[in-house]
Amino acid sequence: MKSVAVHGALLALALVVAFTTWTAEQLPEADRTLVQLWNRDPADLATVTFRSADRTVVIERRAGRDSSYLWGVETQQRPLSGEPVAPQAQLEQYPVSEDGTALFESLSRLRALRDLGEPDADNLAAYGLTAAPDTLTLRFRNGDERLLTVGRTVVGGGGHRYVLEATAGRVYVLSGNLFQPLEFEAALRLARIHDFLADDVRGIVLRAGETERHMQRQPAGEPPQFVWTAPDSDRPDQAFANFMEQLDRLWVARYRSDVDTDTLLAITRADYLDAEGDTLGTLELFRARAADSTTYFLRTRATIVPGEAYGPVAERIEQDITTLLGGRTRAD
Repeated sequence: MKSVAVHGALLALALVVAFTTWTAEQLPEADRTLVQLWNRDPADLATVTFRSADRTVVIERRAGRDSSYLWGVETQQRPLSGEPVAPQAQLEQYPVSEDGTALFESLSRLRALRDLGEPDADNLAAYGLTAAPDTLTLRFRNGDERLLTVGRTVVGGGGHRYVLEATAGRVYVLSGNLFQPLEFEAALRLARIHDFLADDVRGIVLRAGETERHMQRQPAGEPPQFVWTAPDSDRPDQAFANFMEQLDRLWVARYRSDVDTDTLLAITRADYLDAEGDTLGTLELFRARAADSTTYFLRTRATIVPGEAYGPVAERIEQDITTLLGGRTRAD
């Protein structure tokens, strides 16, 4: 009889799991079928904190000079070399990409794919909400907090997750798109160093020290291609075009909010202009002051703070800038 009871309990649990599991194709996708958990202004969402067994990701809204911006801090627990038991917190900070902005908007107006109701103990186990699950905490500007306990992935694909919302005490199925950028290291890190489109650039003012050079970007040929020319000429300047290719290849290896650009050696500054001659954005390139240093930094409006620039490209730019501008530069 005991064996029959055990098998009966296992069958009941299997039925619970089967009842609450479906494929991604069966999930409702139209907005009118989604379940609203709350509807807040994205500007009121101050902090999002995601915690898993080995990582913590904090995305917070910070006040800037002209507007607020999102800043990410990741702590990765990794074993010390030769000491696999003792963890070491690895910290990375960065401005958040457009994907992070979209994530904030989705979380502030959170919708679920399905409401599974108030769970019992068997449901919690079936949803993966009992064994050290991940958590997602939202804090709003008025002090309100919402805690989401994140369970296992829904069987059948799509990456959707079972989530327990603490205030309502109910389990929901949320889109996997909300969690994927939080689960991968630096997935929300800003990659594009400019917040304008390359196609909008029609001119540039390049400065180094007391020297500056104005150039224009205009269509030429058939089919038309954009070329760099002097303001009073239609003749393409290939040397300048090559330099601009180097400038466009700059990227940030690591953001450094602890670095003060006043302590660095200024290499060059580029002001990008639109068709009306208005400034689209600015890029500044620096180097550490030590004579033999090969550590470079760049800063733009999008990066907010200095970032360590990819060294080989930055070094080539420093080598070429004096010849390009035909005079002494601040790097000399």
